[in-house]
Amino acid sequence: MAGELHRPWGPDGELAAAVQLVDAPAWSGATPDEVLAAVVDEDLVVVFLADRGTMPAVTNCAHRP
Repeated sequence: MAGELHRPWGPDGELAAAVQLVDAPAWSGATPDEVLAAVVDEDLVVVFLADRGTMPAVTNCAHRP
């Protein structure tokens, strides 16, 4: 799935993906509000949270091009 997230996008694949993946077991059990409160990037538009069961396969993605 990480590879899919980093693929260029746009009509002709001309836009670079701006993705930051964090694998931090210390956040296990954190609520979405706790995660969002820790985000320091004021330009951040979207945050996706996924657990260990969601990440292994691209087939688990809710959106696929």
